[in-house]
Amino acid sequence: MRVNKILNNNLVLSKNEDNEEIIIKGLGIGYHAKRGDKIDESLIEKIFYPKNHQNSIFFLFLKNILTLSRSLWITLRKKRQIFA
Repeated sequence: MRVNKILNNNLVLSKNEDNEEIIIKGLGIGYHAKRGDKIDESLIEKIFYPKNHQNSIFFLFLKNILTLSRSLWITLRKKRQIFA
């Protein structure tokens, strides 16, 4: 499996063998990772995947919330130099 997107230090998006988007959770799994990097399977704690279309919508919603949260955090950090 490869990293498609880093959500935070402990969550990354990837795709399974059926080419379905999955969320992989593991302590530090996203830390210093880059898009396209191979995922260290020893770090994987849980894998979350959609079971049906309704879960896929929730999955996309969760992905967007995490992306927006990260963008907000970066913007606040740049503007106010807080949390440094």
